[in-house]
Amino acid sequence: MYVLLASDPLALAGQIAAIVLLLFMLVDILVGLALAVALLFGLSWLREKAALLKKLRPVVDSVNITSVAAIKGEELPPIGNETKTEKIAHAAALVPAYTRTVEQKVEHGSDRVAGAVIEFRARTVMVTGTLKALFLPGLTNRPRLPAWQEVPVLGEEHGIDNVAKSLAEPPAIKAIDVPAPPPARG
Repeated sequence: MYVLLASDPLALAGQIAAIVLLLFMLVDILVGLALAVALLFGLSWLREKAALLKKLRPVVDSVNITSVAAIKGEELPPIGNETKTEKIAHAAALVPAYTRTVEQKVEHGSDRVAGAVIEFRARTVMVTGTLKALFLPGLTNRPRLPAWQEVPVLGEEHGIDNVAKSLAEPPAIKAIDVPAPPPARG
């Protein structure tokens, strides 16, 4: 290696720049190599997952077909020497059928309870009303309107206008003429 003396500063600066450039190139090559290795492992992992998904698709299709058949109430094929995917599909198909059965039972039970509660309430009100009518006929609470709101019974001699006026405004209170007592003679 040829080393220049300090008498030539331009040559010394050139050597320093070359060393710095070599270090930057080394770092750049190492970063690029690490990125290539990371991409290599990432893409191989992605390829494995894609292969698993391709294997999973027939299982999902089989589960969907079997579960739709179970929901419709169709007979499921018997469990025999099935493959692992067919066993999974059969087990998954039993879940919707079982939940539908449970849902129907709960709905039927709640309808029965609601009917019983309505029947009990109706009979209670009926018995209460009957007993009041039999034993307390004068104490039934009928809502009464105030005198000014009661509908007057009018004959045919009164016209429609008079009926409308009598319903719209309360009748005026009339002053009664009371005869004065005769003066005392005395």
